[in-house]
Amino acid sequence: MWRCAGYEHFFKNKLGVTFDGVKTGPLANAGNVDHPMTEQEKKLVQASIEKIYAEFKQRVAEGRKKTPLMWKLSRREECGRDLKQKKWV
Repeated sequence: MWRCAGYEHFFKNKLGVTFDGVKTGPLANAGNVDHPMTEQEKKLVQASIEKIYAEFKQRVAEGRKKTPLMWKLSRREECGRDLKQKKWV
C-alpha cells in the first residue's frame, strides 16, 4: 500500500508511463506514485509512524522493566551524564 508518492513526473516524462484508476474513497489511492501526497495522506502516514514508535517505546520499557516515562527520564539522565563527561555542558 505505501509506495513512494510523488514520482508521477519521473514516470510520465522519463518513462512515458501514465496512470489511470478508479477510486472507491478519498484514500483509496493513498501511497500510489501517480500523485503527490495530500495533506490527509501525510497525516495518515504521520499517525502510523507515531503509533509504531509508541509501540516500540512500550516494548522497550517492558523489556527494561520500566514504564515508558521512567525509560524516557532515565535516558535523559544518561544523555546528561554523557554530555558532562565529554565536557559539552
